[in-house]
Amino acid sequence: MDNTMQNLLEKVRYGEPVNRGNLTLYPLFVDVPDETSSYLLLEEAMKKGCLEVEEMSESGNVNKIIITNQSDQPVLILDGDEIIGAKQNRIVNASILVAAGDRREVPVSCVEKGRWSKDSRQFTESGAFGYSTLRGQKSRQVYDSLKQSRQYNADQGAIWAELDRKQSTMSTKSETGAMHSIYLQYHAELENIASTLEPLEGQKGIAVFINNKFVCIDLFEHPEILKKLWKKLLKSYAMEALEYVAELVRIEATDLDVIINKLKSCSYDSYPSVGLGLDLRISDQGLVGSGLTLEKSLLHLSIFKAD
Repeated sequence: MDNTMQNLLEKVRYGEPVNRGNLTLYPLFVDVPDETSSYLLLEEAMKKGCLEVEEMSESGNVNKIIITNQSDQPVLILDGDEIIGAKQNRIVNASILVAAGDRREVPVSCVEKGRWSKDSRQFTESGAFGYSTLRGQKSRQVYDSLKQSRQYNADQGAIWAELDRKQSTMSTKSETGAMHSIYLQYHAELENIASTLEPLEGQKGIAVFINNKFVCIDLFEHPEILKKLWKKLLKSYAMEALEYVAELVRIEATDLDVIINKLKSCSYDSYPSVGLGLDLRISDQGLVGSGLTLEKSLLHLSIFKAD
């Protein structure tokens, strides 16, 4: 078994938390030498015009898209990245490193159930991740699919049901049931939180708590990657937190040491990634999540409370 993730987790430490309302963020650090990043992120590649993201065909496929990497570098597409346009908006089902020059089918889930008509030939990057509850549920669904059929599939009906619940709870309206509409309608509140924080020197990840409850962890191999994704991540955490601003805090704060120690002792399964590297899946110790490794480097780790 590949021990990349467990070896890295032994070297994770955290700093002093920062609070914004009911949202608490702990900076995560990893005491290993920084590797030089040699790949582009989704939004970077799209801005450069070297990544084509399209429907599978003229008729389309709800749960698959085609990505063509025309650059001379791999492109990292993250579990939770939202792409908008084409026949309907989607969210990516797993973190994937697409090789330079590669054309590849990518598993996705629909986050706009009320539209199936071409809005544009290609997708564009939305500037948002899925919020934590949606990402956590999808992570568990994909893991179940991998165990049963070795496919990176989510439960599309469950995802639509979760988006309906979120829109109702957040009192937002969208003619097509689009997750993107929720983010647009809360733009000012999300921007207010995301614009007032910056990552610390050497920070590689974030542990997120809402009303003292552990929500999720995102960890990357290099501080520069976190810097590039910072505002997208913070907006997704803020979108989660806004739902619970009226909830009374009746529990003691969860100890982050407890979460990290659980994570260190978790068992995990590995699968060939959709692109380069190895996909690791966790469902243990009350946690669920995934990681993408490549040549002893952990490119992205996302962990959620299992329930």
